[in-house]
Amino acid sequence: MPRSPAGRTATSTADLALSRRDQWVPTHGEPHNDNQVVGACGLKMVDWESLALAPRERDYADLIAAGAGDRLRPDPAMAELFALDWRLSEIAEYARWFAAPHIGTDDDHTALEGLHEELRQITAPGLPGPP
Repeated sequence: MPRSPAGRTATSTADLALSRRDQWVPTHGEPHNDNQVVGACGLKMVDWESLALAPRERDYADLIAAGAGDRLRPDPAMAELFALDWRLSEIAEYARWFAAPHIGTDDDHTALEGLHEELRQITAPGLPGPP
């Protein structure tokens, strides 16, 4: 099984997360810009279908990518675990898409590009994708 930079496997990192269940918080799951609405009462999060109790790092991916990691002080192993969880769930969605009948529509081509990108991120993280 592949090891993280910290030398842990995904399984041992998941076990670590489970051992800290008393520290879990409600997490949104997809707190990116498209799920944020600013109104008269301030910023609101919408689309709570992915709500779960989990380590706080579950919601940190976009913030870490934006350079806020130093202020958040995430556990790197937990951040990596949820990045992997996200990628695997995306790959599973694409697998369901392609398991159903499809005829090569623009949506099918877009989904195939998305699948290739997710697989590339797992096999060669950090490398830029095709233009």
